[in-house]
Amino acid sequence: MENKTNQSNEATHRASDSSHPQKDDNHRTVSDPSYNHSKSTTSPHADTHNDNSNNKRSNVTTENNFLPTIENLKALTFDNPQPALVLIDKVLRQGHKMMVAGPSKAGKSHLLIELAIAIAEGTKWLEWDCTQGRVLYINLELDRASCFIRFMASYKALGIPANNMDQIDIWNLRGKSVPIGQLVPEMIKMANDRNYIAVIIDPIYKVINGDENRADQMSEFCNEIDKICTDLNTAVIYCHHHSKGSQYGKRSMDRASGSGVFARDADALLDMSELPLDDNLIKKLQDLEARKVCEKWLDRFHMLGDLAENDDQDLSSLIDFCQRNLPANTFDLLMNEIDAVDISGYAAYRIDGTLREFPKFTPVNVLFRHPVHIVDDTGILATLDESDGYQRMRETKTKLSKIQSEKNLKKIEQAFCKLEKKGSAAIVDIASEIGLAESTLNEWFGNGKKGRPDYKKVFEKVNDPTTRKICLRRV
Repeated sequence: MENKTNQSNEATHRASDSSHPQKDDNHRTVSDPSYNHSKSTTSPHADTHNDNSNNKRSNVTTENNFLPTIENLKALTFDNPQPALVLIDKVLRQGHKMMVAGPSKAGKSHLLIELAIAIAEGTKWLEWDCTQGRVLYINLELDRASCFIRFMASYKALGIPANNMDQIDIWNLRGKSVPIGQLVPEMIKMANDRNYIAVIIDPIYKVINGDENRADQMSEFCNEIDKICTDLNTAVIYCHHHSKGSQYGKRSMDRASGSGVFARDADALLDMSELPLDDNLIKKLQDLEARKVCEKWLDRFHMLGDLAENDDQDLSSLIDFCQRNLPANTFDLLMNEIDAVDISGYAAYRIDGTLREFPKFTPVNVLFRHPVHIVDDTGILATLDESDGYQRMRETKTKLSKIQSEKNLKKIEQAFCKLEKKGSAAIVDIASEIGLAESTLNEWFGNGKKGRPDYKKVFEKVNDPTTRKICLRRV
């Protein structure tokens, strides 16, 4: 009771001293006897702040935020505020937010691990230099051992010496994740004195509370991310998945799943789109990898200068050159390494950016060679049109869907043969036999949108008056 009285007196004192008394949302002055001080938005710490700054600035506290004063542009010229230091060259500043969005299985988590390593070691991430510093990687998806193994595999594949591995902290929260509103206070408490320059959250959907399609709920989520940036003076980096369906023709900021608030809130948005790799392109890339193997071995024997005169020769000629000039046992090792080159499992992506603080960069093309992304320095991927990729993916999806449909029909036929009695078999029994829901089979053999015309050429759906069950019978 005494505290409330003191706060009330302080608020009344401030209101009487000001030429513009403070008012609440109902336009009542704080000194108004009808004003309820228990709901006042005036901070009891405001006087202390004013005393320290000689009454030049004032602050107001709401329930959730400590609001700074309104400032005059002319006055700011004397203060001359400077932009935050750069974290990722030409992409992101320290204390800002970045989202990486992409399709499923594009290696987004691997890309963030590569970034964590680049910041800890002060090296390049893809094409951009990174400021060296301490990183917190919040792992919400992998178990503890898998996360550790992935980091070590990435270090090895990147070829970066682990000189500053102690600059990477990992918070393993798989199975322990909580909504962002509960996570942020604990994170700030634990990380307050660790001087992180980047906090990486992977993946973000694990801590989203509410409907990601509702702008109001996602605005609250984004405010929590801002709180991490502000309270820890650190950049926050996170990944998110694309929405379902084709992304062709969409702007990069419209591809991420959920409300547009996600993409528009981040200071930097990096979007990944898949590129088509046909057999001819795969052969070219494989030949380029083989050339790198040859050049590596020639460099070990200081013969790259001899090669420079004929650097336009094809792979076959290059291998002949190596055979003539390298020791026999070395050439055998070289050929074993070339034989091991296999990029058939590679995937190609184009990374585009929407940036708030920097000019737009030229899209970066990368090959995902598990477990890392390698920037294409050959220029081959730059010639690809991602629209071809979406068309190819649609064709592949249709082909796979047809194959799966044929497999399902075959299972139905096998189950029918096993369960058939007097020319029919109950759908509920067939569904149980092949491990599908009864409702799914009813839809496939029904007349709705999910009906399968090719299935209904083989079986028809009938009612068995004896068992009172819905059955299948051969057409």
